[in-house]
Amino acid sequence: MKIKRLIMTMLIVFSLVPLYLVGGMMILEHEGSIEKLQRENLEALGNTIVLNIESYCRSQKHAMQLLARSSALEHVLMEAEEGRPDKDSVYYRYMQKLLRERLLYEEYVVSVSVADSCFRIVGTTDASAEPDVSGFDVTSGGIRDESFFIGRAIARETSEGVKNVVLACQKIVRDDICIGYVLEEIDTAFFDRMRQKTTFSPDDIIYIRDGVGGLITAGNFGDPTYSERAQRVTDCASFQKKWNSVNHSARKSGAIRFRDGGVRYMTYYSDIAATDWLIFVTVNVSKRFSLASSYSLVVGITLVCLTLVLFGVNFVLTRKITQPLDQIGRTLASVQEHDDYSVRIHVSRRGELGAIAEQINRLLEYVEERSRQSEQKTRELKRDGKLDPLTGLLNKKAVHSDMQELMRRAKELETEIITGFVDIDNFRRFNTDYGHQIGDLVIKYVAESLRQAVPGTVGRNGGDEFIFCMLNRRRDVKLDRMMDAFYERLREGIATDDGQRVSVTCSVGIVQAKGGRYDLEELEKRADDAMYEAKNRGRNNYHIIWDE
Repeated sequence: MKIKRLIMTMLIVFSLVPLYLVGGMMILEHEGSIEKLQRENLEALGNTIVLNIESYCRSQKHAMQLLARSSALEHVLMEAEEGRPDKDSVYYRYMQKLLRERLLYEEYVVSVSVADSCFRIVGTTDASAEPDVSGFDVTSGGIRDESFFIGRAIARETSEGVKNVVLACQKIVRDDICIGYVLEEIDTAFFDRMRQKTTFSPDDIIYIRDGVGGLITAGNFGDPTYSERAQRVTDCASFQKKWNSVNHSARKSGAIRFRDGGVRYMTYYSDIAATDWLIFVTVNVSKRFSLASSYSLVVGITLVCLTLVLFGVNFVLTRKITQPLDQIGRTLASVQEHDDYSVRIHVSRRGELGAIAEQINRLLEYVEERSRQSEQKTRELKRDGKLDPLTGLLNKKAVHSDMQELMRRAKELETEIITGFVDIDNFRRFNTDYGHQIGDLVIKYVAESLRQAVPGTVGRNGGDEFIFCMLNRRRDVKLDRMMDAFYERLREGIATDDGQRVSVTCSVGIVQAKGGRYDLEELEKRADDAMYEAKNRGRNNYHIIWDE
């Protein structure tokens, strides 16, 4: 053993440590420079796209401001305040001419309209527009505060079919008072075209959404069509976790690194002036590193080859001298470290060391058997202390302990927790009319029905009361479906000895709340209140409290 340690020490100190330090420093320096360059290129590209969009917005703002300053528009709006504008007047016809000319010279503008201060249309290029419905009053709260604003994306029925458009608004001001708006619908095909013309890797993604999550454009660079994969990358859980940790009020732009499906990505994000939009530019870092990793691969292969040679020399020198004792020492150390008596020493040679190894193996077999028996007995004692003897569900103490743990996890994961109280309706009549034996069958029947219907922790709270609890981490728990399954099974009832069918009904109260909002006592109290509400409504039903 001392000889082997000496050889290994010399090998590590004088060969492997210097070798790997130099090689590792070379690889890290190379990869660090690549990652820095990737980040700089990504931010430069993202800023370029943002500048292009903001430049387009400024040009739209300038053109719409010219319209807003027209005296014809002001005159028509003043007429609209007194009633319907005169569509035969010179001012109205001139306003309509200005709107048509604006539409004619803008390829991606779908419609141009003028609305009063309440967003009622008084003039438009869209023949199908309704006078009292412009849609612009719900684009964004910011639209009422800014003189110019481009808001959310909506689906728009046009003569050319359904188009996805964004809504732009420019105030018309007279004597510092807003008297109306110039409104435009801009086809998002412009932003698809901008993405198509942006020069970048076709594997990378640009994704723009409005302030309410609506899609402006999403897809790969150079691809004019929408890509569901492009949207899915920035919707993955690992990105959302990092995204939610960013202080967006302090950091309007930045870069986020994340993994999805084993692939490393980097996303640059930024808001866009005069809009409530967010832009995401995502690059596949793994693929770029794979294309630029030949240098690291050569260094790595060289290190591996030299390591194999050095370990080959060590193996030849130590195999016949220290291997048997070393194997015995490792096995005993493993038993001590992991408390695992199932490991055995491989006896490859006979002689004194082989006989010692066999004796140690027999000792380990004896200890393993005794340990297995002790663990089984411990599990039985623990199980008997946690389960209700009649139903086999968790008893009151055990289910409350599990609920405390679920509440801790719900608070930690910032997710919802669902808690339910179940009470058998008119339980006393079962004992009175049929006897305690049927009463016990009813309790066991309800317990089994709950166990099958509820995908969470279920326990008996005492008597004819039950309680269940679960997390709603991905908000995929369908409470109505779960309760329908429970009541469907209850409708079968139970059979008595004389062949009668005894129906069983229950009242259920459920509360769904955000983790950390209530302690255990408060949560149970709310579920209990919901259960009594179900009883007040006639029993044999459930009541849910959605506590946001």
